[in-house]
Amino acid sequence: MNSYLNLKNLTEFILNSIQVKLITDVHGRIHEVFAQEVGKLDFIQVSNLVGKTLMDGLDLELVKNVLEMIHLVDQSKQPAINLISFSSNDIWMKIECEVFPFTDQKFLITLKSHRSEVEDYIPNDSGLSLRLSEDQFFNIISRIPIPILLIDEFSLEIIYSNPFVVDYFEYEDEELRKQNLLDLFPPSENHYLLFVIRKEGVLGLEANYSWRLITKNGGEKTARFLTQRIDYENRKVLFMIILDKEGDSKLTYIKEDEKIIDYFEKEFLMVCMTPAGTITRVNQKYSDMIGKPLYKIIGRSFEENLFLEDYAGVLHHFEQLTPQNPVRKNNNRMLTSDGKTVWVEWTDRGIFEGDQLVEIYGLGKNITDTYQRDLLHQSMEQRFQALVENLPMVTYVIHAKTMFLLYISPQVEMFTGYTPEEFYRNPEVWLNAMHPEDAEKFFSNLQERIEQKITSPVEFRMFHKDGSLRWVEEIGSTITLTDGTVLFQGISRDVTTRNKAREKLVYYSNFEHMINETSLKLMNANLENISEILQNIVNILGVYMQVDRSYIFDFNYTDQTMSNTFEWCNDGIRSEIANLQKLPFSEFPWWVQKMEKNQEISLETLDDIPPEEKDLKDFLSSQDIRSLLVVPMFNNGKTSGFIGFDMVTRTTHWENEVIQLLRIASAMITSTRERLEDPT
Repeated sequence: MNSYLNLKNLTEFILNSIQVKLITDVHGRIHEVFAQEVGKLDFIQVSNLVGKTLMDGLDLELVKNVLEMIHLVDQSKQPAINLISFSSNDIWMKIECEVFPFTDQKFLITLKSHRSEVEDYIPNDSGLSLRLSEDQFFNIISRIPIPILLIDEFSLEIIYSNPFVVDYFEYEDEELRKQNLLDLFPPSENHYLLFVIRKEGVLGLEANYSWRLITKNGGEKTARFLTQRIDYENRKVLFMIILDKEGDSKLTYIKEDEKIIDYFEKEFLMVCMTPAGTITRVNQKYSDMIGKPLYKIIGRSFEENLFLEDYAGVLHHFEQLTPQNPVRKNNNRMLTSDGKTVWVEWTDRGIFEGDQLVEIYGLGKNITDTYQRDLLHQSMEQRFQALVENLPMVTYVIHAKTMFLLYISPQVEMFTGYTPEEFYRNPEVWLNAMHPEDAEKFFSNLQERIEQKITSPVEFRMFHKDGSLRWVEEIGSTITLTDGTVLFQGISRDVTTRNKAREKLVYYSNFEHMINETSLKLMNANLENISEILQNIVNILGVYMQVDRSYIFDFNYTDQTMSNTFEWCNDGIRSEIANLQKLPFSEFPWWVQKMEKNQEISLETLDDIPPEEKDLKDFLSSQDIRSLLVVPMFNNGKTSGFIGFDMVTRTTHWENEVIQLLRIASAMITSTRERLEDPT
């Protein structure tokens, strides 16, 4: 300890030691200090700093960062590590700080120093913000042997990934930056992922829950997150550390020093055993949990209190301990003396002599309550997910400010033909599929509903991937998370059938009105006004049916021709009446035969015309006709002509109701003509 007599504060202890370990409370008051001198293995207790605070013994910038880490660990109850950099006396200092939580709101802090000349120094005035130049910052995190990501908090886009996370997810260099954080989760995690974000915000991803992740090649991994919000380039960024079993061990420190172990004994289960599993030492907390006195535990096999089904997994766990990776975490079940099952989370450290494992030191925590609660929670979430994903509707959640899609249920593929993955990869899919006349109105309405918290339903049209048009009803509401993030959750359902039924009701109502109006006009017809009335009826039929042309042709059996006598054309549609006079029957034998047999001609496309009627197809095509419907007119039992519709701008399927309408109109017109030709 003599070498430390002239050291004035904790910063100097750090710079003159291999590492310094502190026990502090949440406010930074120092309870114990241990320093490891250069060239020595043992730790020496430093008593003159006990009772002081970090503010008394550390550089101000370093204190800010350490206190932030303490508060972070206090909230998350998980260990954390950070490389803190600052400048002092023209020396660029890098302090590796590790904070480990344990009993009574106290923390074990390990501080190790690194030194280099000052390069591109940027003062630290924002806590855990990025304090170095970009190159320096990325250089630091690229060397930390743990997968690390920088994530945009709002869009969840990956800004940066160090080499270890690239290898972890099996991507090529730079390729991972094109991904979204959600791309790293399998679809099975989407619903629980959404639940966590809704309840706790994106920072809620840091939890005791172990997430299932997916690599580029489809492999699955299990890991936890350590997450910290930082400021980067004037936007909120999440600094995320991925902790799998190996990474977790690098953030967890176990030291055999007796004075430090005293602190752990009060909170954690402790056990030492041989590689064969014979217990050589346990603490009282372990004895109390098992329900056996120490003399009935020490010298016996660890497996006596091990749940039988976990035995193979524990042995495999021990086999993974190596001199290079001596620390690993594992969960397994233990049996108490009264037959109860207890879940324990172990952090095991292998003690090696050369390459030979000579002892296993385990630090455990009873997680039965947490495990059962998480198991129940996951079960409830899975049931809720199963319920949501089997309802005949689409559920989605977006970030209210950026409109970024966070979740969409699998039913969207049935509704739209597009998979959830297509929506995640390209958020424009929804906009592109929406009917152009409805898209702008819908998104304007959506923004209004978000801002004013309106929950009334809206309807819009969208095109299925197969080209069919669907009607959709959507209702939703905003959700404000604890961190202030506002989400919008919407539920959409297909109401095409309902709308078609409603349209038919409107159609029949208008149909009845039009028939009554037509009938009234024809009842008042005479030889002087019949032409005007027929032209008016053709106009009404064309407007009502929203076709491109409506018309009447009359047959002349004296010269065996037919002529277009009345025509109505929609806006922008070319008139053909002048070109359709005195057309010989002989040039249209198939057509005339259909009329004389009282058969309608219903063409959804011109390809419906018999192949041998090529001249007819060319004739109709010359008028730009794409779909056509005509029904015959009979006068005194003989075909007198036909009435029909043309579609020029698009093809259409002629419903039976349309055919029936033309039949009724045809009968009314021919009946009126018969009456006028025979005034008696």
